Amino acid sequence: MKILITDDSPLTLNILLEIFKEKGFDVSTASSAEECFESIRENMPDIILSDINLPNTDGFELCSKLRNEFNYKNKVVLMTGNMACVDAVKGFEVGADDFCVKTGDMSHVITTINNVINEIDDN
Repeated sequence: MKILITDDSPLTLNILLEIFKEKGFDVSTASSAEECFESIRENMPDIILSDINLPNTDGFELCSKLRNEFNYKNKVVLMTGNMACVDAVKGFEVGADDFCVKTGDMSHVITTINNVINEIDDN
């Protein structure tokens, strides 16, 4: 299973990279929407996990472009440090498959990705 993590925080990228590598996933990272788009052209991931707060192009716009311009059919999960449900609603409106909140231990992110993987495996 290939996961592409997009976040402009090097700390968050490193934490999630280590967590998902330990679980045996093929993980790549991007620090911007532009890097994300470049990465999917080279190596199509099964799941894109993206922060909504990115430089230049936010995660909502990234998701919308993935769905509309890149015709990306695989799973997109948006994440944020903000617990406002407005973000989740907007995420689903632009085509996200799921939405999670970054907590200190990343437990919500890990659980959400595990649930998305289970959905993929069930299909």
